[in-house]
Amino acid sequence: MVVETDGRHHTPYLLAGAITGGGRRVLPLITGALTAATLWWSLGFHEQRQSDRGGRANSLTLDMRAWRASIKRIHRTIGIALALLVAPGASAAAVGSNAPHTPELSFQAAHGVQHGSGARPGMGTDSGMTLSAVLLRGSAAKGIEPRPQVDAEDPDRPVLGRYFAKTRYEPAPLPKFETTRDKLPSPIYDENTNWVAMYWKSWELAFQNFHEPAPGSGYVSQFIDAAFNQNIFQWDTCFMTMFCNCAHPLVPGIGSLDNFYRKQYPDGEIAREIDRATGVTYQPWRNAERRPLFTRWGWNGTPAGVVYRGRSAPARPPFLTLDALNHPIFSWAEREYFRVTGDHKRIALVYEPLVRYYRALQEYLRQGNGLYMTDWASMDNSPRNAHLAKGGCAVDTSSQMVLFADDLALFADILGKKREAARFKREAVETAAQINKLMWDPDRKFYYDLTWEEARVPVKTIAGFWPLIAGIPTKSMAAALAAELQDTNTFNRTHRVPTLAADQRGYNPRGGYWCGAVWVPTDTMVIRGLERYRHNSLARDIALNHLACLGEVFTRTGTVWENYAPDSIAPGQPAKDDFVGWTGIGPIVYLLEFAVGLTPDARSNTLTWRLTSSRRSGCERYCFNGHVADLLATPDGSRWNIRVHSDGKFRLTIARSGPEHSFAVKQGDNMFSIPAQSP
Repeated sequence: MVVETDGRHHTPYLLAGAITGGGRRVLPLITGALTAATLWWSLGFHEQRQSDRGGRANSLTLDMRAWRASIKRIHRTIGIALALLVAPGASAAAVGSNAPHTPELSFQAAHGVQHGSGARPGMGTDSGMTLSAVLLRGSAAKGIEPRPQVDAEDPDRPVLGRYFAKTRYEPAPLPKFETTRDKLPSPIYDENTNWVAMYWKSWELAFQNFHEPAPGSGYVSQFIDAAFNQNIFQWDTCFMTMFCNCAHPLVPGIGSLDNFYRKQYPDGEIAREIDRATGVTYQPWRNAERRPLFTRWGWNGTPAGVVYRGRSAPARPPFLTLDALNHPIFSWAEREYFRVTGDHKRIALVYEPLVRYYRALQEYLRQGNGLYMTDWASMDNSPRNAHLAKGGCAVDTSSQMVLFADDLALFADILGKKREAARFKREAVETAAQINKLMWDPDRKFYYDLTWEEARVPVKTIAGFWPLIAGIPTKSMAAALAAELQDTNTFNRTHRVPTLAADQRGYNPRGGYWCGAVWVPTDTMVIRGLERYRHNSLARDIALNHLACLGEVFTRTGTVWENYAPDSIAPGQPAKDDFVGWTGIGPIVYLLEFAVGLTPDARSNTLTWRLTSSRRSGCERYCFNGHVADLLATPDGSRWNIRVHSDGKFRLTIARSGPEHSFAVKQGDNMFSIPAQSP
């Protein structure tokens, strides 16, 4: 159950305003009087109606929990008063309405402990998160009164989402496919019209999975959900935003992540799985026992604890189990959105929740060697899982944390936080060095997970390619990984790229979920990683192979699937049909970006168009950086005629077989021409 607090919880903030209203000179006297008054007001005696058949009168009972709450209320009141005094011009109303965003005080309320200066482990004093700054941050500045959510099913009743400024849902009609289709980007690809039909089918399925927040759920944005079960999933949602970016702002996409940020725990943790209707964390992933970090289900269905090696265990147990803390890819999803839209305001909105999440994962998932652990939840039934028991380190999770730090460095730089940007970049470099030192096998030229004893796990999985997207390998290492992707004995199968190498024990040529199946999320990771190292031709080959296999299965079945077989052109076994879902990335993003050839870069206001088809191609109503443009490339003998109609200005770079051609697109109609072949 999620509870939104009422006005009584804001009383300390109003009293804090009274303190500051009296002036600094009388602060000690008023604070002392306030303390006594507050103690009397909430000493722990409260009315409790005891209804029975005779309707007897109320009685007064002593409640020690209320006594402890009163002490915390006093601390909060005095702290807010001090914050007001050190922040000239701040009003009590502003602080009061934004008080739930106070990280240190809220953390005390959740855990019943006190901190000295309020600095959290890993949060340096240069983080820009001073008490007064945090108090005055958030939705109160926009005139929206936050309503803190209390996780009433947790024994500590923590306040959720205090670092995210959007605090309530503004109702709006959900978009419908029938009325929105004529506004969506409309690809033109005469070389394969079946792919275009699959594109539209994928959007039709996606629209069936758009949702409004259910009453009482505490969600704050419309969202897309994979319809896998009754819960929303972090991994699924992050990838679904990537194809929704293509139609922003017509569909719920990146805003789907808002609901996860709104459910963030006081120490920064975010559950990977939350009930879609109630907004409650999936029950098994709660650490209600307040044990040190452990996995509820484990690789074999048995609960098991984590043993920290080379470091002390965290002083406070996490709110969640290890099962809930996997795949930290929020930042990647946010960066992909920024690449397409250039939305700086979004970066400012999500920066603090992301930093808090990153620090929480450092606190709980980092082993003493600087690498990060996972369990079965990263790749459900992969044969690697047994080797990760007890707190083994995963190459995918460790690489994702490097990517996370790298993204935070970019976001901090965009926001003008130069010191924070440098710190995150330094942490990315340090973790990357440990991955190269401990996880790279120089003889087998591949990255492997580590057992708890720090031996390399003897299982070759797709996780070994995650270092590419994080920029971890040297150029020679990246070249070796690219070669591995072209080896028909391992990853270059009929449908690329299987999640388990074909020469490994347990490989399933029909899929078997994470024992060989092809999944568009991991293919997307491989493709973006190859692009980072300029292996663009191989990246495109893999994308078009995936698109072609999806297209053939679509022709036979009329739909798209959760995953696919690696050694035949067929759905995976098992796999869910009508899955959009992350599978929408293939028919939508891959078609627009690798078949039609359009790659946006909103930050530079540039659209790159790689003309690889010999037939007419383009896109009507293509969206990027706030622009909507119609683009059409038509072959005309020895020339290609390029027609562009745009509602704004941008730079268009066109490449075919020769040198690139750059054009300034103006508002309105534009006509360009390039040679059909290079000289």
